[in-house]
Amino acid sequence: MVMNVETNEPGRFENGLWRVTVFSFVILLGVQGLDLVPQFRSKLIAPAAAVGAGQSTSAAKSVTQVTIRLVGSSALPAPAKVCVNGVQVGNFTGTSCTVAVSANDVVTVDTSQSPGIYEFTIDEDNSRVVSPTSGETFDASIYHAATIGPFLLDLS
Repeated sequence: MVMNVETNEPGRFENGLWRVTVFSFVILLGVQGLDLVPQFRSKLIAPAAAVGAGQSTSAAKSVTQVTIRLVGSSALPAPAKVCVNGVQVGNFTGTSCTVAVSANDVVTVDTSQSPGIYEFTIDEDNSRVVSPTSGETFDASIYHAATIGPFLLDLS
């Protein structure tokens, strides 16, 4: 810091730099505060989501149907929620359920309304699904939710 020798005070440059620093900090706190309000957050995130929106990848558009089958039981006592990436897309009411998935999707079958331990498997009706493999089982025992995925698809 450059001091004025005669008055022992900082120079004009340091005063201006200090003001810019404090002003930037206040702006940063203001933006962080606006981020806490959902109405403002959507306006702040929308421009960021638009960056690269014109780019399209085949993985983002590739959707395939996958059949999930209940193993060893005739049917669940109560309907189970079927979610894709945390969004409910249907109910598992019989012995099988068909779900539309894209690359890297995670399917969750929530059996919390049905007491007991249940296992689910992927039927071999879709050759585009690379992982999870056909016949692989997923159980819903501890947390009453079977997590299946992430799905890897053959895009060729």
